[in-house]
Amino acid sequence: MKRVMDLNVINKKSKSATFYKFFFVISISIMIPVIMITTIIGKFSNDHLLKQVNISRESSLNQKRLMVEQKLTEMDALINQFVSNESVWKLVTTNEYPNSYSLFMRDALSLFEKNALSHKLIDSIYLFNDSENIILSDSKYDKSNFEDKAIFDIKFDGVNYVTPSRTVKGENIFSYIKKFYSFNREKNAYIVVNINYDNFWDELIVESTDGLEYFVFDNNHSIIYSDEFYNDEWNDKLLEDISGESENNLELSYLGENLYVWKSISNKYNWTFVVGQKSKDLFQTSNVLTKLNIISCLIILLISLILTYFFSDYLYKPIRNLMKKINKITKIDSIDSKNDYQLIDNVIAYLFTENLKLNNDYQYVFPYFKQHSINDIINNNSFDLDNFKQVLDLLDVEFSFTSHYLMLIELENTNMNNKIKDRLDKYFDKPDIKKIISKINEKRMLIIMNTNKDINQVYALLTEIHEDFNNDNISLTVSLSDDFNNLEDIHEHYEEVQKQLEYKFFVGNNKILSHMVPQQIEKNIFYDKSIEKELLNYLKKQDEEKAFAALRKLTEGLKGSIKNIDYIKYVYFQVCLNIIEQMTNFGFSMKDIGITNREIFAKINEAKTLNEMYELIYSIIRKCIQLFSKLNVMQNDNIINKVKEYIKNNYNKDLSLEMIADYVYLSPGYLSTLFKTENGITVFDYITNLRMEKAKELLLNNKSMKIQDIAIKLGYNSSQSFIRYFKKYYNVTPNQFRKA
Repeated sequence: MKRVMDLNVINKKSKSATFYKFFFVISISIMIPVIMITTIIGKFSNDHLLKQVNISRESSLNQKRLMVEQKLTEMDALINQFVSNESVWKLVTTNEYPNSYSLFMRDALSLFEKNALSHKLIDSIYLFNDSENIILSDSKYDKSNFEDKAIFDIKFDGVNYVTPSRTVKGENIFSYIKKFYSFNREKNAYIVVNINYDNFWDELIVESTDGLEYFVFDNNHSIIYSDEFYNDEWNDKLLEDISGESENNLELSYLGENLYVWKSISNKYNWTFVVGQKSKDLFQTSNVLTKLNIISCLIILLISLILTYFFSDYLYKPIRNLMKKINKITKIDSIDSKNDYQLIDNVIAYLFTENLKLNNDYQYVFPYFKQHSINDIINNNSFDLDNFKQVLDLLDVEFSFTSHYLMLIELENTNMNNKIKDRLDKYFDKPDIKKIISKINEKRMLIIMNTNKDINQVYALLTEIHEDFNNDNISLTVSLSDDFNNLEDIHEHYEEVQKQLEYKFFVGNNKILSHMVPQQIEKNIFYDKSIEKELLNYLKKQDEEKAFAALRKLTEGLKGSIKNIDYIKYVYFQVCLNIIEQMTNFGFSMKDIGITNREIFAKINEAKTLNEMYELIYSIIRKCIQLFSKLNVMQNDNIINKVKEYIKNNYNKDLSLEMIADYVYLSPGYLSTLFKTENGITVFDYITNLRMEKAKELLLNNKSMKIQDIAIKLGYNSSQSFIRYFKKYYNVTPNQFRKA
């Protein structure tokens, strides 16, 4: 009763402070992000808008520049079309206008008038030169009486030029001028196309509703085009500032206004295209959005504070109930606490002390429980899966993978201790492995593994462990079970690894025992017997390089296709036996080779890597080729006699060096060298000599026999080949020989 009364007193004293602590912390947590978001939006909205506007304005301005360049290019093409007219060409390329050229002038005037009337942008067209006082337009004029005299004062480098705007006959125009040189290059002729200023620019630059103003100026800061708003207010300072900046977008102060301008330069006509906008027009939408955002954030903040008040009150009630329950459960008679938090801290400290005491007792009992419980359950003939799962829960182990393996490890030259156990534990401490390691006695340890690894991967892991322990002179024999999916089969597999461990009596200790019969081979995968046949064939031919190449090919095939180590050892053993069998067929003994079948089996069985087995066969092949070399020294005469006998029996066939070499089991190169060394002539020369002797007999003894039939009988593919060789050998053709 006293405990409850004390608790109520604490609650009454601390309720107000605790509640407002909740309220204050949650309010700050809400206000800070809202204020930060508002600040960030206000700070970056204008920058983001300006970035997007820069991209849009530059793209739009570049398009307008390209459109202007295209229109002026069309004017240039039109002038070139005028010049292609014979009459205009005659007038342009001569220095004078003789009276005889009046017909040309009439044609030119007609052409100019037709184009000026048909093209809505063209106001008029001029043709004049430097030497004559004549100008052709809609008629022929004297330069001194011509209304548009300003055109004669324009000087420019190059062949074309676009003028600023001017007023002629009440029309606002600008001119595209193209210069042509006369034949003697003394004077120049000019064709001028006067373009209607308003029609040209109105077609390209449409009026904007968002305060955009366009203007164009040249390198001399002469205004080519401008909107009406700024028409009379541009000055050289502004144009100089725009020209001097390398950036395509910039901010300037002009006439008391902050002005953003974007420019695009036409290198073809040395014009600068500019679009400008007042900053107040540019950021009008952004400023409105910023104000709306601030108002929205203030509303959200107010609503959040109201919700925070009710949430804080809701949050405080569970704490009060928690303290009441803690006071009853812990059975603490007196609570020395000033507030709710201190009460919780005291209770947690009490629970921690009790838990520590319980954990110490658990650590003392746990090793005995772990060892005997696992062993008892697995050794029991009536395996209880529920009991086993309860033990897994107590050990905090969850078997979440599909495959299970049992490993029985027996130390041969030392006893099991915590150091060895911890060392084993580190090897199995992997994300894709769940395990239980249980000590059976001073020599044996059982490992239950749950994993997704296949049998070869598990075997590789055990091989790594085995080699690591051997490096420290610790011998251990490992018995590995097959993989199984159903935990109910664990007792059966435990008996399997126990019996398998006894097999070390026959194979020796310090090994990994798995599948005491040859392991199952992957379906339809066998080593390539044709490669083995190649190897034996090259060995007979004493072609060392190709024999070793075939061995490497066989090794790579086994490495890439067959994952079973026992089967690979079986293949290598069979290859060694076949090599030895072939050597015995040639009269060699096991003593000559220097190794017995038993020694080969032992070395292959003890080999730890594929490379060791490869080196074994490599050394046997090298020894065999050395024996063949010794044999060849004694049998060269016999081989030469066999070759000659073979040629005599087959000279009437299409013989090749390769066919003869195969017959005596030598390489073509070696046979060729050997034959020439022994006889002084090549194999091919020997065949030719024999055929020529036979040809002479056939020509003399069978005079009715055709030359073609004789060629075929001697093994030549055609009569032409036979005739060529016969003439080369006897200096006459077969017919000449027969007649003589």
